[in-house]
Amino acid sequence: MSFAGRFTKMLIASLCALAWRSARAQAPDLVITPSATLAPIAASDVLKPAGMAYDSAGNLYVADARGHVIRRLSTTGTWTTVAGDGRQGFAGDGGPAISAELDTPMGIAVSAEGTLWIADAHNHRVRLVSPNGIISTIAGSSGSGTVLRQPVALAFDVDGALYIADAADHRIRRVDENGSISTVAGTGDQGYSGDEGPAILARIDSPSSLAFDAAGRLLFADRRNHRIRRVDVDGTVHTVAGDGSASGEGDGMAVHTPLAMPRGVSVDADGNLFVADTKSQRILVVEDNGAVGIAVGNGEQAASIAQGSVRDVALNAPRSIALNQAGVMAIGGDASNHLSMASAAPMDFGTVIVGSSSPSQTLAFMNRGDAQLRLDAVTTPNGFDVTDVSCGAFPVAIASGGRCVMSIVFHPGSSGGYVGKIVVTGNVPAQTIAVAGLGSASQGSLVSTTTTLDAGGTVVYTNAPISLTAQVLAADAGAPTGIITFYDGQTPLSIVKVVNGSAVYRGTALTAGVHLLSAVYNGDATYAGSRSVVINVTASVAADFSLALATGSIDGSSQTITAGQSALYQLTLTPLNGAFTQLVTLSATGLPAGAVASFDPPTLVPGSAPSTILLTVKTVAHTARFAAGGAVVAFCFGFAFLRLKRKRRIFPLALASLLFAVGCGGGYRSGTGDTTSSAGVPYAITITATAPGTNGAAVVHSIVVTLIVR
Repeated sequence: MSFAGRFTKMLIASLCALAWRSARAQAPDLVITPSATLAPIAASDVLKPAGMAYDSAGNLYVADARGHVIRRLSTTGTWTTVAGDGRQGFAGDGGPAISAELDTPMGIAVSAEGTLWIADAHNHRVRLVSPNGIISTIAGSSGSGTVLRQPVALAFDVDGALYIADAADHRIRRVDENGSISTVAGTGDQGYSGDEGPAILARIDSPSSLAFDAAGRLLFADRRNHRIRRVDVDGTVHTVAGDGSASGEGDGMAVHTPLAMPRGVSVDADGNLFVADTKSQRILVVEDNGAVGIAVGNGEQAASIAQGSVRDVALNAPRSIALNQAGVMAIGGDASNHLSMASAAPMDFGTVIVGSSSPSQTLAFMNRGDAQLRLDAVTTPNGFDVTDVSCGAFPVAIASGGRCVMSIVFHPGSSGGYVGKIVVTGNVPAQTIAVAGLGSASQGSLVSTTTTLDAGGTVVYTNAPISLTAQVLAADAGAPTGIITFYDGQTPLSIVKVVNGSAVYRGTALTAGVHLLSAVYNGDATYAGSRSVVINVTASVAADFSLALATGSIDGSSQTITAGQSALYQLTLTPLNGAFTQLVTLSATGLPAGAVASFDPPTLVPGSAPSTILLTVKTVAHTARFAAGGAVVAFCFGFAFLRLKRKRRIFPLALASLLFAVGCGGGYRSGTGDTTSSAGVPYAITITATAPGTNGAAVVHSIVVTLIVR
């Protein structure tokens, strides 16, 4: 073919590709206001959140891959270590989990009775922490007879069988109640093949997350294939999201949407699949009919923890997600220690007399996509109605960039609380908006109440969760029931059930500035609603500090020494947000056996200026067992033949000389009997600075340096 012909063919192919991409780039994108919001989870010393899971009580468990521990965030906002002592390694089976060594835990699952399961990835094991805190290995290399290669995620089916994403083996494994293991997906060959056929004959590539839907189908993130795949109950595998490319646009259907290293999957109570698409900086939602939409993220990456409307925030390589029973989503970042929580913003209509209607509240629908958006229905729960639709009767068409407004009213038909969800459906994944209200009899027939609010003071800090307590006092000796809604100005923070006359809200930190906080009791069939006095609270940025390797450090973050020598690391501790006046204590973990770490100074009060800290790691010299023994044997061997005739003693003396040379200088064996590699053994040393925070919570910062001992 001539050059002109080849050029024409290439031009036509390029134009066709461009036209195809343009055609597939048309998709609607629904954004609803008011929307859910994203905010940082209370500060902790989690270094790199990997797998996450909620238990039945609402506590959040986080696998800290870099810290080599499992942390638990209680419903009251308290962090606790439940497994791992922070040292990288394998030890502790049969003893307390908090004294055991883990190595890069990646996945976790929590059973209804409180048993914690851990994918201890670099130990190639699955370990179990019983409700009494004892750890053991149940699958992997130690005593189970099962060989795993980097298990990274866990999930249970309805029958209680454990499923394991065995990443380096490119398989999904199943462990039944008798401990027998089988393969449910993957041949063990890295690649992509097998859709619409038996899952055990399909090739997968580095599976990284697992979840089951209500139909008992297994969903997994086929990470390096840039797809989410599903194994049906009959063993057939399908792709449900991702077209295999890592960039581009979709057409509104999940199988035509490019994914970029998806790492996390989770299924909510309504059966929607959520995907943490790490490299695209988004959380996607996929309906069972294949429609796909953006749940969280604007597609941009942020170095700091984002806060605001879920559709307007930038994320930092989201890798793991977990959903609780209320639909609150926890998100862990792969590129940092980011932990965020997306919670719904409910529409609260307060107390309304039975038979009357509340003032209307507005729902706004915007189409941010580049194709027409169709709203088929907006379904309201009992007691709530849609009025004044600005853009016509259903189905409603909204052009790209267009907007539609609807009004919602609450008109209770009987006394009592009304709580539900408005469901919006169309040619995008369904979205829900929480609504609440209270129907009451005539106010004149109800017992009056007084509501008080305690915010713990008039100053709070932006690095700590807010804690609000509301009390409802009745004019008689009765016990009011119902709900309390906490407000920040006109924005509802949360709806909490009244228990024994009180309700407690512990939520994400407030942004810096002045906040007007209040609590509204909605009343019940006997007690009238009431509102607390508005509290003026100032959220201030708390004093903090950073810990880093000193700029221009002589030896850097990675050093190589000979056993018996010392390594020196220069660190800088810098106060942030003003002077830091609390005592900072320094520690180091992950040291070589017998090594001693010393800090100069060991503790300090930073004040307002950066401080220089020197860490010295003194290692232990290897014991030269062969050298000492070899030299003595050689000497004795040679001496025994000195009395032979000259010609006959030449060979024994030569052999003795060789033994003496090898024994003295030809090599050594360490105290454990292992031959030390000339390349050295690397150790990841975690340096941690801990201090009491301004708000009473510990301030903890860590960095990791490398020490190679030859």
